[in-house]
Amino acid sequence: MSETQGQNQESDDGTQLNVTVEYVCTANGGRSPMAEEEAEAYVAALGLEGRINVESSGSDAKTWAHDFMSANPDDLVGAIEAGLKEGTYQGKAKAIAEQIVKNKDVYKAMLVLGDIRTRTEIESSVRYLIAGEEAYRNLALLEDGISPKGNYHKQTVARPGVDVILTMKQKNADQVSKIYEGSGYDPVISPLCQYAGLSGDIPDPFGKGMDGFRESRDAIKKAVHGSIDRIAREYLK
Repeated sequence: MSETQGQNQESDDGTQLNVTVEYVCTANGGRSPMAEEEAEAYVAALGLEGRINVESSGSDAKTWAHDFMSANPDDLVGAIEAGLKEGTYQGKAKAIAEQIVKNKDVYKAMLVLGDIRTRTEIESSVRYLIAGEEAYRNLALLEDGISPKGNYHKQTVARPGVDVILTMKQKNADQVSKIYEGSGYDPVISPLCQYAGLSGDIPDPFGKGMDGFRESRDAIKKAVHGSIDRIAREYLK
C-alpha cells in the first residue's frame, strides 16, 4: 500500500491525484490475486505507481479461506470431485478424495451429522485442493514474468478510500453491493469485463488444472489492462 492510498487527493484544478481500484473474486485465492498482480505490473509499466493503487479481496473469502467447513456440503464435495477429475490430488490424498467422491452421499450426510472422521477427511481434501490451486495460480503468474506476493485470502469489507471495485463475475458484484449497502461509501462497482468493454465473465479456473489458470490469467490480463486504461483516462485527467 502506498502512502497516498485511500486519500483520494485532488489537485487545485480538481484532477484526482490518485485512485484505488480493488479486484474481487469469491475467495481471493485465484482470479482476483492474478488481477491484482497483473494490474500492478501494468501500472508500473505505464509509470503510474503511486497514482493508481491496486488491491484485491474476496466477496466470500471468510468462508472459503478461513471457515470453508461452514460451506454447503454439496459445494465442498463438488470441489473435491472437480479437483480429482483434473488430477490435482496425488498419493494418499488422492485415495481419500476418491473415497469421498465414490461415497459422496454418505459423506455429505455424515458431515451434516457432525461426524469427526468425515469432517477431518473432507477438510484435509479441501485444504489439499486449495494448496494445489494456489500453486497453479503462482505458476501461471510466474510464466508471465510476475512474482506473486502471496498475501491474499482477504475478505471484502466496506471502507473509505476505494474508488473502483471490479469483480470477476456479476454474482461477486451483487455480493459487494450488499457489503457496501448502508455503509455511507459509494465506490463504482462493476464486473471487470463489462468495465473494460468486454463481454462475458472471467472464467473460473477452480478445479480446471494448470490449463484453466492459464486461460483465466490471459482473460484477466486483457480485461485488467482495459480497466487500468479507463481508470487512468477517467480519474487521472
